[in-house]
Amino acid sequence: MTAPKAAGSGTPWRHVSLADVIAAGLIRLPFDIEHRYRGVELRARIEGLDRIVFDGQAYDSLSSAGGVARKSVAGPFPGRDIPQTNGWTFWEYRGPDGGLHELDSFRRAVHDGKVISLATGRRAGA
Repeated sequence: MTAPKAAGSGTPWRHVSLADVIAAGLIRLPFDIEHRYRGVELRARIEGLDRIVFDGQAYDSLSSAGGVARKSVAGPFPGRDIPQTNGWTFWEYRGPDGGLHELDSFRRAVHDGKVISLATGRRAGA
């Protein structure tokens, strides 16, 4: 049984980066991502560590691309040019089972040491 998360402790895997996920071999570039937002299918592609392409424009993070994608459907958000969006939980990928899975599952796997790095043959995070 896992211990309950302490209030304010945040997501323990929040420091796992896109570079870590790619180094662990979980994402091979280019990598297609998607999300159904308010009934609209949104698609983007991870082309590099700081290059996520949505609607023909490149963004430097999953969150920026996700915010722009949300704005493209919902219109302007009061007080913000681009709505604050957690790209790791917004964007999903289609797994081998055909289902959609949050990109954040990759960060959790790296954090928990459940993957073997293809580059080194060592457990990620070890």
